[in-house]
Amino acid sequence: MADTSDIDGDVWVSPRYLAGSAANADPVLKPLFDLGFDRHNHEDGNLYLASPDRKIRLGFLPEGEDDGIWRITAYQDPFAAPAWGVCFNDTAPTELVTAFTTALADPAPVARWDSFLSSLLRPHLQLTPAVPPPPPAPTPLDVHRRTGTRPRPALTTTSVPRWSTSTSTSTRPAAARR
Repeated sequence: MADTSDIDGDVWVSPRYLAGSAANADPVLKPLFDLGFDRHNHEDGNLYLASPDRKIRLGFLPEGEDDGIWRITAYQDPFAAPAWGVCFNDTAPTELVTAFTTALADPAPVARWDSFLSSLLRPHLQLTPAVPPPPPAPTPLDVHRRTGTRPRPALTTTSVPRWSTSTSTSTRPAAARR
C-alpha cells in the first residue's frame, strides 16, 4: 500500500462506503428542499426538516447526544407513531445519505408484491396494477416462423416418367397375353 502520510488537502476516496461523512450537508438536503420541505433551525446547531404534509421528517443532528447524525422518519399521519425510521451515524458517507433522500423525494412509483404491503399503510397508498407491456408488433420473420411455410424454390422441377426415357413406343414390348 502506498504511503499517504504526505497527502494534504482534498483527496478521492475509494471504496466509497469507507469515505465517511463530508462536512457539507447541502447535497443531502437539496432533494427535500426542492419538494418544499420546511426548515427549522435549533439554537444548538441541529436542523429539522418536515414535508409539507408533516408525514416525513428529517433531523440533521451534529450536536445530538449520540453518533446518529441523520434521523429520517415517516408517519401515517403527522401525530402518529413513526411507520418507519432510519438513522445514519456520523461516519456514514454523505453520498449514501444523499442517495437515500433522493430516492425518498422521487415521486415515481415502485414495484411491490401486493401481499407484502403493510395493512396499516394500505389506506395511504396509491396502488396501480402492474400490467406487462403489450408484445411488440411481429416482424415479417416472426410471421414467417409462425406460419411454418417454406418459400417455393426459384425453379420448379417436374418429374419425368420413367418410360419416356426408353426407346420409342413402337419398340416397347407387348403386354403379356392371358
